Amino acid sequence: MFAGENTMKVFGTREIDNRDTEQVYGYMEARIEVLKRRIHELEAEKEPLRSNDSPANYAASARS
Repeated sequence: MFAGENTMKVFGTREIDNRDTEQVYGYMEARIEVLKRRIHELEAEKEPLRSNDSPANYAASARS
């Protein structure tokens, strides 16, 4: 038996992206805009929750 007899060569596959730079840039800009909108939506949802967490609310709930 030879030392390298049980070795196997592993070759990875590569996906070829043939989009040009302008297409990729446009796609990334669109994704950024969508993510910015989602951040604003989440911040708007979070705002009412923050008002419920104010120190005044803790004091009021501690008294009850």
